[in-house]
Amino acid sequence: MKQMGPEIWQHMVFTVRCPYCTEGNDFRLMVGLNGSADGTFFCSKCHHLARPADPAFKCLCAHCRNLNRAESRSG
Repeated sequence: MKQMGPEIWQHMVFTVRCPYCTEGNDFRLMVGLNGSADGTFFCSKCHHLARPADPAFKCLCAHCRNLNRAESRSG
């Protein structure tokens, strides 16, 4: 998948949700950092970070670190 540059993100509007936190009956909305000009989104509850256009991006929040530890033990 080709990475999208920051100039593309400025023209896109979409919803990014945290895969770990819920709000009501849905996953919690994530907030775009820096006006999401670089495509980075942040969960204000668990601090999960996401960059949907960058498949190589690795979040270091507690949830993701725990998942990575569990994967390394089982594989």
